[in-house]
Amino acid sequence: MHCLPSYPLKDCHCGARQADCRHFLSYLLVGPTLQRLHEAFPLLIPNDQHTIDAILNALPRRARGLKHSHWRSTWPLLLHTLRDIDICSHPDSDFEPEPDP
Repeated sequence: MHCLPSYPLKDCHCGARQADCRHFLSYLLVGPTLQRLHEAFPLLIPNDQHTIDAILNALPRRARGLKHSHWRSTWPLLLHTLRDIDICSHPDSDFEPEPDP
């Protein structure tokens, strides 16, 4: 998760100065989405690995694999979570609202 957000660190959309990964993954920002993502992913996630890392490592090799089993719900939730982090880490940008996955 070191790659989220990009460096050098920028201020968060909420006003936090030089927000790091821990800030963006806090409960107030993307916590509820991250919890739904964790619940949608059926595989065991090791205690020393973050949910997003585990899901990225488990992605199928082909796009058609995303149409099967838990990926039908996990994939949209992953994209939604990463978009939330992107929005928070670019406070000066405007983003169009998107529906929940």
